[in-house]
Amino acid sequence: MNDISVNSTNLIPKNNINSKPSYLVVLEEMAEVSGKSKMVVKHFITLERPDTEAAYVKMKGFYTESTEEDAINNYQEQLTTVPKEAIIELMVPWGKVHKIRSLVFKAK
Repeated sequence: MNDISVNSTNLIPKNNINSKPSYLVVLEEMAEVSGKSKMVVKHFITLERPDTEAAYVKMKGFYTESTEEDAINNYQEQLTTVPKEAIIELMVPWGKVHKIRSLVFKAK
């Protein structure tokens, strides 16, 4: 008898799977710009799901200078290139959180 070899071609390589989903957190805060108070928007990419408490959101990740759309489209590249020193843990009051968006979820 001859042996038959069957290869799986539709499997995703294990090293491409992130076991913890990433989120984009859009933060709004007042900042002093040219002597005037101004609302500033900052983007924060989390390394895992943020912990949501009654008064604050606790998250681990990094700030990105990218626009919201660029952060959504290129977050995987940013995750692999961010320096370890840039990763921080934050506790932010809900009043500063504008929105939290999953970067992993894709509607069919």
